Amino acid sequence: MQPESPRLARVRSIPLLRTMRLRCLSPGNAQLVVRKCELLSEGQTVRENGTSSFFGSTMITLSAEKIGGRLSDRDLDELLRHIRHSPVVNLHLTRLARLEAARRIGSAAPGTAYYTFSARRSGRSIQITIDVEIPHLDRASGI
Repeated sequence: MQPESPRLARVRSIPLLRTMRLRCLSPGNAQLVVRKCELLSEGQTVRENGTSSFFGSTMITLSAEKIGGRLSDRDLDELLRHIRHSPVVNLHLTRLARLEAARRIGSAAPGTAYYTFSARRSGRSIQITIDVEIPHLDRASGI
């Protein structure tokens, strides 16, 4: 009778990629969400050291009732996660903020714009704040 050999564990390498299930907002619904939001905008042009710069904020509210009243808290949390991390949704929302800035400036907003983006849940709605700074309006427009 032969002695039993100890069992050896096989070690596999960790896979480079893994498969995940991810729920995300479809492109058509991303635009629908942007169309159903409520906007509140403020801002002004400030002249300092011989140049004008625009500073403003756009507050965007997405209420569950306007998006689709049957959304659960889990759905709202997923939508918030998607709003925070989706470049497509961020692009749509920052374009809204840029258009609001241009409306307040009184012409197309020239030059580079800097954005600060934050989103949070408040009850059955998601509140997004986008702060916009467009420096050196005079130089960018050639005035």
